[in-house]
Amino acid sequence: IKERATAILAQAGYAKPPPVFVPVSAFEGVNLAPPGGRHPTERGAEMATTSAGQADSPPGLDWYAGPSLVEALEALTPPAKSSAVGARLCVSDAFRAADAGSAAFGAFAISGKMQSGRVTCGETLMLMPSAEAVTL
Repeated sequence: IKERATAILAQAGYAKPPPVFVPVSAFEGVNLAPPGGRHPTERGAEMATTSAGQADSPPGLDWYAGPSLVEALEALTPPAKSSAVGARLCVSDAFRAADAGSAAFGAFAISGKMQSGRVTCGETLMLMPSAEAVTL
């Protein structure tokens, strides 16, 4: 599974750095949290430890020596945002002015969250995917 998933992720552009694969059982709470911590499915219960005080390997994962899911997620770093990509707005709503007495009657309006870039009033932008020119 790991080799096939790695090949698919590489084709999609996720080759560098290589992906981290973490075996888990969410149903049984295995390898979700770091060893030695509380077992996610048993509130207040401690994981079993060896005589040396180290946490036992999760059941069935004696072969795995990597991080738990929480440790792997905490080690991720978010990608840097580039200002070179231009303005990006995730559209959350689109509507037309419906008041016939308004000067904006029939005008098309959108609202959303700016993800990157800057825009100013009067600026002409390209609306994708239709490549239509719009003015703020």
